[in-house]
Amino acid sequence: MAQLVSGSRRRLGTTVDDESPASGASIWRMGLEVERALRSSTSEIDHAFTGAARAIERDLPGAFGELTYAALDHLRSMPLDGPRRARSIAPLEIESDAPLPAWAPPSRVIGGFYLVRTVGAGAVGSVFVARRVEERQDETALFFALKVPDYSAAAARTLSEQEFLRLFREEAGALLALPEHPNIARFVTFDAGARPKPILVMELIEGPSLERMLEMGDLSLARARELLLGVGAGLDAMHQVGVGHLDLKPSNIIVCHADAITGVGQPPKPVLVDFGLAGRHLRPGCGTANYGAPEIWGVGNAAQAIPADVYAFGCLIFEAYTGRTLFDGNGEDAMISQHLTHDGNPEPVRALLDRPETQELGQLIAHCLRRDPRDRITIRQARQFLAGLSLDTEDENWPVRIAS
Repeated sequence: MAQLVSGSRRRLGTTVDDESPASGASIWRMGLEVERALRSSTSEIDHAFTGAARAIERDLPGAFGELTYAALDHLRSMPLDGPRRARSIAPLEIESDAPLPAWAPPSRVIGGFYLVRTVGAGAVGSVFVARRVEERQDETALFFALKVPDYSAAAARTLSEQEFLRLFREEAGALLALPEHPNIARFVTFDAGARPKPILVMELIEGPSLERMLEMGDLSLARARELLLGVGAGLDAMHQVGVGHLDLKPSNIIVCHADAITGVGQPPKPVLVDFGLAGRHLRPGCGTANYGAPEIWGVGNAAQAIPADVYAFGCLIFEAYTGRTLFDGNGEDAMISQHLTHDGNPEPVRALLDRPETQELGQLIAHCLRRDPRDRITIRQARQFLAGLSLDTEDENWPVRIAS
């Protein structure tokens, strides 16, 4: 809404400055403070609310601003002693009466699964929380992540509907090859004959994403290494059967807490999710700008998926240790340019290499980021290198600081 208002003001010539809307970021920061309060009973929620209120007053007109302010003010005043689930920083709320897409059957049943609610839509499909039809009334029954292909206008610009559905079937074929592994979301079923659309069903993983943990500052050097080793173990298992994830990033790593999965006393476990781009070869639309290897953007002739995962893993290592993304430009084109103009040692990595205490970390990341995919180490080698890092000593604080 703030962006729409800003654009309208510019077109009407009533903008008084060139500042971008700040309310979205301010509300996001308040959300982080709410989560921090839930976890530790202490936060700076009042300070965050003051900043959000100031941004709302500037960005949103009339009743829009008043309603947003009232909602945040109510949130700020809510007590901490109400019922809540401890197993997830951002608990998944299941609403059986949530709206579904227009194509969904009135019965909410597709391929033997009952659609509970919509999770969201991505580049190649929509995802729903679902239960098996026969267990829909059983409150203790498992939930699943059910995905259907969504041939949107954006997809139509680059692919025919037949090609689009072929890619969806290839995704299911790649998942069939995956082994059972604690760091990989479990494949449940693929039904190409389901009506009105084919479905792909995966284990539903509950917990905060690694992206959320980075935003919350909820890491230490030792924890970062353990989580990365788990991610690497999942990738290694995929690579052993020739399948790459092709969209490795913090938001596609869910951290399951001990009391939800393995019992008290066990460390949190990272699980790879969202295999919408997984496969044996690079395909159009693979990767994300912050983490995409040079060959994804059309440079070089390598078509294998696995080295692109190694490159993204190098970016992920940097981010998990430093709390900041390795490649971060003003827009996607600027970030892609950065991927194409280095050979393993972009400026932040050179900064790590220049300090004796972070030299090993810089070397590991550089080995993952080589421009030629054939020159990169394997995920297994990266895990071995990571396990031997001397950086995570008790006297080191997270995040690792990068000299400016």
